[in-house]
Amino acid sequence: FKFWSGEHFGSPPTWNAEATYIQVDPVPSRIGWHVEAEIPIVGDPKLVLAQLVERAAALGLNGERRHAGAWLREVTQVRDTFEQALRAQEAEVHDAVPIHPARLTRELLDVMDDDATLVIDSFTLSGWLSQWFGARFPGQIVDAGPLAPVGHGPAMAIGAQLARPGKQIIVVIGDGGLGIGGMELETALKHKLPIVTLLWNNSSWGPHFEQMPMLRGRTDPFDMLPDLRYDRMFEAIGCHGEFVTRPEEIRSSLVRAFGAGKASLINVIGDPRVGHARLGGNLLGSTVV
Repeated sequence: FKFWSGEHFGSPPTWNAEATYIQVDPVPSRIGWHVEAEIPIVGDPKLVLAQLVERAAALGLNGERRHAGAWLREVTQVRDTFEQALRAQEAEVHDAVPIHPARLTRELLDVMDDDATLVIDSFTLSGWLSQWFGARFPGQIVDAGPLAPVGHGPAMAIGAQLARPGKQIIVVIGDGGLGIGGMELETALKHKLPIVTLLWNNSSWGPHFEQMPMLRGRTDPFDMLPDLRYDRMFEAIGCHGEFVTRPEEIRSSLVRAFGAGKASLINVIGDPRVGHARLGGNLLGSTVV
């Protein structure tokens, strides 16, 4: 038995075609969005889970795991192997210039507080963060779900900071998203909200048309002017700014931004060749993954 609440599943093998899908959601319109629910339950997930626990106790089910030992050992081994592979991958690109997202991700997770909120608004970095970061509490990672938007991050970070005063709020954003929603940093500055914006500046929206079959043949430009100084732009209105071109500069820039006490932007010049294999690899403009 597995209990999920609010998850959006797709097709097999993500969701077992032979499994019974019981969906619990407080919003009726979300029932059956992605997978038809065989047993739909409209209700508060915490209340429903409490009722399940109470009923299990009444039936004398003590939670004993039957025949799970081998499975748990296998899962533990897979997890450990994956973590070792991540560390080895980061070691290979540790000193790379331009900066590789694996190094940037590791430095961020080493420096940020355990109870910080992370807002994701970067296509490339979303892949790296999802494999490195393990959330410690519900709502620690904030994004726009399956909608694949861009530019939502700064406004979400403002909301998160208002909801969690005194806690670190970090928005990881690309230069495309910053061009759409970046001026909300002025809102954060005006209302004294010390959100930290970590900008993955790879001077591009991402894909190259010739590597995207559905876009092949288009000639309109997709790249941006290289290495734009967005940090200076936001320093001019009063934000704290950092400009990072080398990997050894990442950690100290994060420490200064977290200590600035006001809205901050860390402008990291990233490798434009690097995407993420889970997000399409070379089809998304990457020659290095």
